[in-house]
Amino acid sequence: MNRSRGARVAAAIALSLALVSAPASAAARTSAPLPAFVMTLPKPVVTTLTVRTSGARVGDPVCIEALLFADGFALRNRTIVFALQGIPVGSSTTGISGQANLCATASLHGGTYPEGIGAGFAGDGLFAPSTGSAELSIWPRETFVHTFPTEGPYLGTATFATQLTFSLVLGTIPNCIPSPPPNNQTCAIVVDVPLPGRTIHFFRVGVPVGSAVTDANGIAAMTVPLSGLNSFQYLEGITSVYAGEPDYAAGTLSNTLAVLPQSTSLAVAPGSGSAGGSTSLSGLLRFGGGLPLADRLVVFYLNDAIVGTATTGSNGVATLENVSLSGIAPGGYASGVKALFLGELNFQPTAGSASLTVGPAAN
Repeated sequence: MNRSRGARVAAAIALSLALVSAPASAAARTSAPLPAFVMTLPKPVVTTLTVRTSGARVGDPVCIEALLFADGFALRNRTIVFALQGIPVGSSTTGISGQANLCATASLHGGTYPEGIGAGFAGDGLFAPSTGSAELSIWPRETFVHTFPTEGPYLGTATFATQLTFSLVLGTIPNCIPSPPPNNQTCAIVVDVPLPGRTIHFFRVGVPVGSAVTDANGIAAMTVPLSGLNSFQYLEGITSVYAGEPDYAAGTLSNTLAVLPQSTSLAVAPGSGSAGGSTSLSGLLRFGGGLPLADRLVVFYLNDAIVGTATTGSNGVATLENVSLSGIAPGGYASGVKALFLGELNFQPTAGSASLTVGPAAN
């Protein structure tokens, strides 16, 4: 009996030892090193970003196009950020062809900017970032030189004037459809804006005669002498030239210069004498408001009959001596003496008259 009890105690002790040692054994099993598993993520695919623009005039929007590709395939729904001269101007999303477009206005002077436009793609988990740049050309605004036709008298002066403007696009006409040549209708709303403070150089029949500065209305004007030019209509007699600057293009335009014949006047002195006798006739030929006109032929008449001619002297006076009064009855004739200047290229014709008094024949 004592032997069986000892066997049971030994078995209990063995079971107790087994229970006590079980947790340590489990802990030992969990602390054993596990097999290594390494996950390698794929590298982002390299992308290329191509940028281009057609340029713009000063003050007009610059329209930029960007193309985003990866391994020859277009990437859509990716954001492209655009910049002009390093300054961000906006962003746009690529379409099905990988193309993103943006038009932006920048305060840039006329000129060429080697890397003036830029674009960037920030990348994502699948595609690597990329950037692109291109040359930007900003052209001067187009200007218009409106040269006005002018005229002046021979040996006088004429006013040369021109207006300088540039075109400003205010917007587009709603529901407008542009038409091709020959109509060339555009949908832009354009106004001409005066350009003040600019120097205009004037030419008279191809010869420079001076310059003037445009005022607040864009108008430059100066008085030009016409000496040396005969009376004629010169189709390109006045030319205005604006030399231009980085922001405004040069311009030139010619127009008509008309040199007109000078007006003239002929003051005739009254004639008198005895019937059957003779008289002297004279006339003063002037131009330009009173200047004597020398070396011109004047024709004299008595009662509408030609009686002779005489040439004006340096004082403009023509005198015809010893004109016979034979055949003219005594009396007074209100316009009995007449004189005529036939005119020429540079001087207009003119005529004058005065009274003729014929007294009784001398005994």
